Amino acid sequence: MTDNFDFIIVGGGSAGCLLANRLSANPAYKVLLLEAGPSDDAAMVKAPLGTFALYHSAKFNWKFWSKEGEGLNERQIFCPQGKTLGGSSAINAMIYARGHREDYDHWQALGNRGWGYDEMLRHFKACEYNEDFDNDFHGSLGELNVQNAVIPHPHSERLILAGLQAGYPYNPDFNGESQEGVGLYQLTIKDGQRCSAAHAFLQPVKHRQNLTWITDARVSRIHFQGKCATGVTYHSRGEEKQAFAAKEVIISAGTFNSAKLLMLSGIGPEEELARHNIPLLHALPGVGRNLQEHVDIVIATTSKIPDTMPISFGGLVKMVPEFFRYLKRRQGAFCKAVTESGGFIRSNPDKGRPNIQLQGTNAMFNKHGFDAGILKHHGYSLHVTLLQPKSRGEVRLRSDNYLDNPDIRLNLLQHDEDIKDLTDGLRLGREILAQDAYREHCRQEVYPGADIQSDEEIAEMLKDKACHVYHPVGTCKMGHDDMAVVDDCLRVHGIDNLRVIDASVMPVIVSGNTNAPVMAIASKGAELILQTYRQQLAL
Repeated sequence: MTDNFDFIIVGGGSAGCLLANRLSANPAYKVLLLEAGPSDDAAMVKAPLGTFALYHSAKFNWKFWSKEGEGLNERQIFCPQGKTLGGSSAINAMIYARGHREDYDHWQALGNRGWGYDEMLRHFKACEYNEDFDNDFHGSLGELNVQNAVIPHPHSERLILAGLQAGYPYNPDFNGESQEGVGLYQLTIKDGQRCSAAHAFLQPVKHRQNLTWITDARVSRIHFQGKCATGVTYHSRGEEKQAFAAKEVIISAGTFNSAKLLMLSGIGPEEELARHNIPLLHALPGVGRNLQEHVDIVIATTSKIPDTMPISFGGLVKMVPEFFRYLKRRQGAFCKAVTESGGFIRSNPDKGRPNIQLQGTNAMFNKHGFDAGILKHHGYSLHVTLLQPKSRGEVRLRSDNYLDNPDIRLNLLQHDEDIKDLTDGLRLGREILAQDAYREHCRQEVYPGADIQSDEEIAEMLKDKACHVYHPVGTCKMGHDDMAVVDDCLRVHGIDNLRVIDASVMPVIVSGNTNAPVMAIASKGAELILQTYRQQLAL
């Protein structure tokens, strides 16, 4: 294998897999994709229900933690990120949600030309093969399979009924004309298997002679000639290697690792690089800043009727036949997603668009699944998630060693309005769970607990219980202000032949799950790259 390529993509996640597909479609371009984790060829990755196990898998998950003592009663907070081909699309809950049209129009209003909703809708459709919708909002020619839940769990339907009883409209398509309401989520599943970015975009083109991907390959730094990116150093199976890019290096390592790699390579805030004795190549104060997350609180309720899924020894024993049924026929419980229904609502009528997302599960849940005591009970949970947080965090370096995890400072709920909106959202979630649809099922609200009622009590509880739903964005934000890291063509400011294309470029977090938006960002990014070199050839 030659070490010379046209494009080097660092990170084989939701963005990287799509980029590898699109850029290698031209046989004239040689493309290298480097993924720090292993192959995704494992039964638990393919099985939709495997999400439970993957959240705690050191093999397929970076398992980052936020910095101790950075807020919320000095708690460290778990920050799972996919570490395998497909990235977080290989371990997530598979919800296909794009956010609100105003999210993208806001990006464009900030000065990012070509990033409004109408343009981004084109890219969503270009990626999508939708089994259930054929209209102006959905695609039928893309690689990413999207479908409605097949035979939803009774709890999923119960949550929708409770939402209707509480006065919310039924919405059959959260990605259609309107986002608001309750209903079933669409899921990235195909034929009973998870349809990750690797499954959708990488596996179908593995025969291409001009595409090379290497797993278990950790990039330690980017090479430059002057201020022009020329390649990378990576470490694979005990060896240090180099690869060179004639055209561009593209960083798609995710919100935490993309900022980290830029800083390790000498691009970032001067004071941060000086603190770790890293030679400054180019000062960009915004690298690592502007971190945003969807903070949430979970309402966990025990059930009188044993039709939910306890995670106990006895429950796991009962699941063994289901697992073999899945392996043999792709049928049964392991074909199911952990979250099938929910909705988008407003914490109060004055909000111009939904600012709260609801996600229901047919199992008890607390502390990212680390609370084994609660898991063993029959029950159900409702995630109440704040979609437009005003709090901002940051990513720093722990050292100049590429093997050290990034220093993550989430700074959740540091803005008073975030506490107010999440408090109001919690009250609305409780109202939904108090409807007649749950009358025969509700036993006891275990978390936060029925005794937590006043604004002051809820605010204190949030410090102990609030977490997030694994949607970090923003640390290499797109824009043209002093804190922007990339321009609206996703090129790193002040550096030639270097782009960042992943969730880190979002200037403001979208109002929904981030996996589908990242793929749309990658689709537009690939188009921008290919346009660049078509224009050069025409000159």
